[in-house]
Amino acid sequence: MQHHPDPVIKAASATLEKVFDNYGLKITGESYSTESALIQSLLNDLKKAEYVDKIAAISGCAALIAALETSQVDFETTRVTWEREKAIEGTLVNATQLKKEVVSVINDKLVVYLRAMQQVKPEMYLVFADTISNIIAETNQTVKGRKKKPEPVE
Repeated sequence: MQHHPDPVIKAASATLEKVFDNYGLKITGESYSTESALIQSLLNDLKKAEYVDKIAAISGCAALIAALETSQVDFETTRVTWEREKAIEGTLVNATQLKKEVVSVINDKLVVYLRAMQQVKPEMYLVFADTISNIIAETNQTVKGRKKKPEPVE
C-alpha cells in the first residue's frame, strides 16, 4: 500500500505500517500465551482514535482487523476452557491413588470388621465372611495372573 497512487490511502498505510512494524512477524514465533498477549496489544493499539480514520481509508482493513479480533476472542475463550479443564483434571484422583484407597478400606476396615463379627455372631456372619473371603482370594489370584511372567531362559 506504500505505493498506492491515492495519497490518502498511501498516508494511512504508512501510519498503520508503523503500528504493525512495532509488533512484526515475530509474533507468530512466540508461545501461545505471548502471541495472544501481543495480538491483544496490537488490537488495543489499533482501536486508538488516531487510527480509526486510517483503518477506514484502506479497503478491507477494518474487516481483517475485526476477523483478527474475533479469532483472538475465540482463542482466549478456548484457552480459558482448556485451563479450567486442566485444573479440574489435576484435582481428580488417579487410578493408582484410588486403588490404594480401595485396598486400604478392604484390608483395614472390611476384613477386620468381618473377622470381628464372625467371632461375635458366627451364626449370622460366618457364611457372609466366608463368601467375602473367597471373593478376595479369587480377585487376588486373577490379579496375580495378569502380572507378566518372566520369559523362560533357554
